[in-house]
Amino acid sequence: MGCTSSSSDDYIKVKVDMSWPGGRKKIVKKIPVSTTVGQLKQKLNAPHSRLGYTHKIENWDNGRPLSDYFVKN
Repeated sequence: MGCTSSSSDDYIKVKVDMSWPGGRKKIVKKIPVSTTVGQLKQKLNAPHSRLGYTHKIENWDNGRPLSDYFVKN
């Protein structure tokens, strides 16, 4: 997943699986890659959640931009 280059105008589409009783899938579109992990958590109303790929055990840093995780140079 990713693209070959990045600028502050690039966007990603994020699918979030909420995992709590009655949880649901939520799709958030057009998130700037310059958004930090912490800002995305706030947008999802889940400030204490853990974000990462479902097939890996990860804990993403709230201060890092999403481009660090989704964009390959």
